[in-house]
Amino acid sequence: MASPWFLAPLCIGVGSGVTVAVLGIPKLWTSEAAGWASAAGTSFAALVALGVGLLPENRRRKEALLRVSAQMSVVVSALETQLTHLGRAIEISRQPQFDYPLRVRLFSDTDEIKPESLTGLLSLVEHLTDRCFERTAVCLENANRLQALMRNFRSMPMEDVLVPGIFFTQILVIAYLSIDDARLAYLDHLGRAADELLLEPDEVKTARAARG
Repeated sequence: MASPWFLAPLCIGVGSGVTVAVLGIPKLWTSEAAGWASAAGTSFAALVALGVGLLPENRRRKEALLRVSAQMSVVVSALETQLTHLGRAIEISRQPQFDYPLRVRLFSDTDEIKPESLTGLLSLVEHLTDRCFERTAVCLENANRLQALMRNFRSMPMEDVLVPGIFFTQILVIAYLSIDDARLAYLDHLGRAADELLLEPDEVKTARAARG
Protein backbone atom coordinates (compact mmCIF):
# COMPACT_ATOMS: atom_id res chain seq x y z
CA MET A 1 0.00 0.00 0.00
CA ALA A 2 1.26 3.50 -0.86
CA SER A 3 2.79 5.29 2.11
CA PRO A 4 1.20 8.59 3.22
CA TRP A 5 4.73 10.03 3.30
CA PHE A 6 4.88 9.34 -0.39
CA LEU A 7 1.33 10.43 -1.21
CA ALA A 8 1.50 13.80 0.56
CA PRO A 9 4.39 15.34 -1.42
CA LEU A 10 3.09 13.73 -4.60
CA CYS A 11 -0.34 15.30 -4.27
CA ILE A 12 1.07 18.67 -3.19
CA GLY A 13 3.41 18.65 -6.15
CA VAL A 14 0.61 17.75 -8.55
CA GLY A 15 -1.62 20.48 -7.13
CA SER A 16 1.15 23.05 -7.44
CA GLY A 17 1.87 21.93 -10.96
CA VAL A 18 -1.75 22.41 -11.98
CA THR A 19 -1.80 25.86 -10.40
CA VAL A 20 1.31 26.97 -12.30
CA ALA A 21 -0.01 25.43 -15.51
CA VAL A 22 -3.19 27.47 -15.17
CA LEU A 23 -1.61 30.82 -14.19
CA GLY A 24 1.94 30.68 -15.36
CA ILE A 25 4.68 32.32 -13.28
CA PRO A 26 3.66 33.71 -9.85
CA LYS A 27 4.26 37.43 -10.67
CA LEU A 28 1.48 37.34 -13.26
CA TRP A 29 -1.14 36.10 -10.79
CA THR A 30 -4.15 38.14 -9.72
CA SER A 31 -5.87 37.41 -6.44
CA GLU A 32 -9.06 36.17 -8.15
CA ALA A 33 -7.19 34.01 -10.62
CA ALA A 34 -5.02 32.66 -7.84
CA GLY A 35 -8.13 31.58 -5.94
CA TRP A 36 -9.53 29.73 -8.93
CA ALA A 37 -6.20 28.11 -9.67
CA SER A 38 -5.74 27.06 -6.06
CA ALA A 39 -9.15 25.41 -6.07
CA ALA A 40 -8.39 23.66 -9.34
CA GLY A 41 -5.04 22.47 -8.07
CA THR A 42 -6.54 21.19 -4.82
CA SER A 43 -9.30 19.31 -6.66
CA PHE A 44 -6.87 17.73 -9.07
CA ALA A 45 -4.53 16.72 -6.26
CA ALA A 46 -7.47 15.13 -4.43
CA LEU A 47 -8.38 13.13 -7.52
CA VAL A 48 -4.80 11.92 -7.87
CA ALA A 49 -4.75 10.90 -4.20
CA LEU A 50 -8.00 9.00 -4.64
CA GLY A 51 -6.70 7.20 -7.70
CA VAL A 52 -3.42 6.26 -6.03
CA GLY A 53 -5.26 5.14 -2.91
CA LEU A 54 -7.52 2.82 -4.92
CA LEU A 55 -4.62 1.01 -6.57
CA PRO A 56 -3.90 -1.36 -3.64
CA GLU A 57 -7.62 -2.21 -3.32
CA ASN A 58 -7.88 -3.00 -7.01
CA ARG A 59 -4.78 -5.14 -6.77
CA ARG A 60 -6.19 -7.06 -3.80
CA ARG A 61 -9.44 -7.65 -5.65
CA LYS A 62 -7.66 -9.00 -8.71
CA GLU A 63 -5.59 -11.32 -6.54
CA ALA A 64 -8.73 -12.58 -4.79
CA LEU A 65 -10.43 -13.26 -8.13
CA LEU A 66 -7.38 -15.23 -9.26
CA ARG A 67 -7.55 -17.29 -6.05
CA VAL A 68 -11.24 -17.99 -6.65
CA SER A 69 -10.57 -19.13 -10.21
CA ALA A 70 -7.69 -21.37 -9.15
CA GLN A 71 -9.71 -22.92 -6.33
CA MET A 72 -12.72 -23.35 -8.61
CA SER A 73 -10.62 -25.32 -11.10
CA VAL A 74 -9.55 -27.70 -8.35
CA VAL A 75 -13.14 -28.05 -7.12
CA VAL A 76 -14.43 -28.83 -10.62
CA SER A 77 -12.00 -31.73 -10.89
CA ALA A 78 -13.05 -33.00 -7.45
CA LEU A 79 -16.74 -32.75 -8.31
CA GLU A 80 -16.28 -34.74 -11.51
CA THR A 81 -14.66 -37.52 -9.50
CA GLN A 82 -17.50 -37.38 -6.98
CA LEU A 83 -20.06 -37.70 -9.76
CA THR A 84 -18.40 -40.90 -10.94
CA HIS A 85 -18.67 -42.42 -7.46
CA LEU A 86 -22.20 -41.15 -6.99
CA GLY A 87 -23.20 -42.76 -10.29
CA ARG A 88 -21.95 -46.10 -8.97
CA ALA A 89 -23.88 -45.59 -5.74
CA ILE A 90 -27.06 -44.99 -7.76
CA GLU A 91 -26.48 -48.28 -9.58
CA ILE A 92 -26.11 -50.08 -6.25
CA SER A 93 -29.29 -48.45 -4.95
CA ARG A 94 -31.30 -50.36 -7.56
CA GLN A 95 -30.94 -53.47 -5.45
CA PRO A 96 -34.09 -54.24 -3.42
CA GLN A 97 -32.07 -55.10 -0.31
CA PHE A 98 -28.69 -54.12 1.11
CA ASP A 99 -26.85 -56.78 3.03
CA TYR A 100 -23.61 -55.86 4.76
CA PRO A 101 -21.24 -56.53 1.80
CA LEU A 102 -23.44 -54.40 -0.45
CA ARG A 103 -23.49 -51.62 2.13
CA VAL A 104 -19.70 -51.70 2.25
CA ARG A 105 -19.62 -51.13 -1.51
CA LEU A 106 -22.07 -48.30 -1.07
CA PHE A 107 -19.96 -46.72 1.68
CA SER A 108 -16.88 -46.92 -0.53
CA ASP A 109 -18.52 -44.72 -3.14
CA THR A 110 -20.49 -42.33 -0.95
CA ASP A 111 -17.42 -41.66 1.21
CA GLU A 112 -16.02 -39.84 -1.82
CA ILE A 113 -18.82 -37.25 -1.60
CA LYS A 114 -16.98 -34.66 0.45
CA PRO A 115 -18.81 -31.41 1.25
CA GLU A 116 -15.59 -29.88 2.55
CA SER A 117 -14.31 -29.67 -1.03
CA LEU A 118 -16.74 -26.75 -1.46
CA THR A 119 -16.40 -24.95 1.84
CA GLY A 120 -13.18 -23.22 0.79
CA LEU A 121 -15.12 -21.30 -1.85
CA LEU A 122 -17.47 -19.89 0.76
CA SER A 123 -14.54 -18.17 2.46
CA LEU A 124 -14.32 -16.07 -0.72
CA VAL A 125 -18.07 -15.56 -0.99
CA GLU A 126 -17.80 -11.84 -1.79
CA HIS A 127 -16.06 -12.78 -5.05
CA LEU A 128 -18.59 -15.43 -6.14
CA THR A 129 -21.37 -14.70 -8.58
CA ASP A 130 -24.91 -15.12 -7.28
CA ARG A 131 -25.32 -18.25 -9.38
CA CYS A 132 -22.11 -19.84 -8.08
CA PHE A 133 -23.02 -19.03 -4.49
CA GLU A 134 -26.53 -20.46 -4.84
CA ARG A 135 -25.33 -23.67 -6.50
CA THR A 136 -22.62 -24.08 -3.86
CA ALA A 137 -25.11 -23.71 -1.00
CA VAL A 138 -27.57 -26.22 -2.52
CA CYS A 139 -24.78 -28.69 -3.25
CA LEU A 140 -23.50 -28.48 0.32
CA GLU A 141 -27.00 -28.98 1.72
CA ASN A 142 -27.66 -32.13 -0.33
CA ALA A 143 -24.19 -33.57 0.24
CA ASN A 144 -24.53 -33.11 4.00
CA ARG A 145 -27.99 -34.72 3.94
CA LEU A 146 -26.57 -37.73 2.11
CA GLN A 147 -23.68 -38.08 4.54
CA ALA A 148 -26.06 -37.92 7.50
CA LEU A 149 -28.11 -40.75 6.00
CA MET A 150 -25.01 -42.83 5.39
CA ARG A 151 -24.00 -42.41 9.03
CA ASN A 152 -27.32 -43.96 9.98
CA PHE A 153 -26.66 -46.87 7.64
CA ARG A 154 -23.25 -47.41 9.22
CA SER A 155 -24.83 -47.69 12.66
CA MET A 156 -26.81 -50.77 11.62
CA PRO A 157 -25.63 -54.17 12.90
CA MET A 158 -23.74 -56.18 10.30
CA GLU A 159 -26.34 -58.95 10.24
CA ASP A 160 -29.19 -56.58 9.42
CA VAL A 161 -30.55 -56.31 5.89
CA LEU A 162 -31.58 -52.85 4.76
CA VAL A 163 -34.59 -52.26 2.52
CA PRO A 164 -33.99 -48.66 1.42
CA GLY A 165 -36.86 -48.14 -0.98
CA ILE A 166 -37.06 -45.67 -3.83
CA PHE A 167 -36.50 -42.70 -1.53
CA PHE A 168 -32.82 -43.57 -1.17
CA THR A 169 -32.26 -43.55 -4.92
CA GLN A 170 -34.03 -40.19 -5.06
CA ILE A 171 -31.68 -38.73 -2.44
CA LEU A 172 -28.69 -39.94 -4.45
CA VAL A 173 -30.10 -38.47 -7.67
CA ILE A 174 -30.80 -35.11 -6.01
CA ALA A 175 -27.23 -35.03 -4.69
CA TYR A 176 -25.91 -35.94 -8.14
CA LEU A 177 -27.84 -33.17 -9.86
CA SER A 178 -26.83 -30.52 -7.32
CA ILE A 179 -23.16 -31.47 -7.64
CA ASP A 180 -23.40 -31.29 -11.42
CA ASP A 181 -25.25 -27.96 -11.23
CA ALA A 182 -22.40 -26.55 -9.15
CA ARG A 183 -19.83 -27.96 -11.57
CA LEU A 184 -21.57 -26.33 -14.54
CA ALA A 185 -21.83 -22.97 -12.75
CA TYR A 186 -18.11 -23.03 -11.96
CA LEU A 187 -17.16 -23.95 -15.52
CA ASP A 188 -19.30 -21.11 -16.84
CA HIS A 189 -17.62 -18.71 -14.39
CA LEU A 190 -14.21 -19.90 -15.60
CA GLY A 191 -15.24 -19.55 -19.24
CA ARG A 192 -14.64 -23.25 -19.92
CA ALA A 193 -16.81 -25.67 -21.87
CA ALA A 194 -18.39 -28.50 -19.88
CA ASP A 195 -17.30 -32.01 -20.79
CA GLU A 196 -20.09 -34.51 -21.28
CA LEU A 197 -20.33 -36.90 -18.35
CA LEU A 198 -19.85 -40.53 -19.25
CA LEU A 199 -22.14 -43.28 -17.97
CA GLU A 200 -24.67 -40.94 -16.40
CA PRO A 201 -27.29 -43.12 -14.66
CA ASP A 202 -30.70 -43.39 -16.30
CA GLU A 203 -32.32 -42.14 -13.10
CA VAL A 204 -30.35 -38.91 -13.41
CA LYS A 205 -31.26 -38.48 -17.07
CA THR A 206 -34.94 -38.95 -16.23
CA ALA A 207 -34.78 -36.44 -13.37
CA ARG A 208 -32.88 -33.95 -15.52
CA ALA A 209 -35.45 -34.22 -18.31
CA ALA A 210 -38.28 -33.72 -15.80
CA ARG A 211 -36.70 -30.46 -14.65
CA GLY A 212 -36.78 -29.14 -18.20
